[in-house]
Amino acid sequence: MAETKNYYRFGVTTTPGPFSEKGLENEYYLLPRIYVTYSTTLEDFAEAVKVK
Repeated sequence: MAETKNYYRFGVTTTPGPFSEKGLENEYYLLPRIYVTYSTTLEDFAEAVKVK
């Protein structure tokens, strides 16, 4: 993690799901991804990125 911080301010993981701040140390280096494919509809996308 320390080496990553020398070059990047945030990162992503392969863990699916939305990001929500939890106050964890280094949480900006553990940002999950929302998967979007060719079959993802606009409605599906809007639901996936909706702020909860």
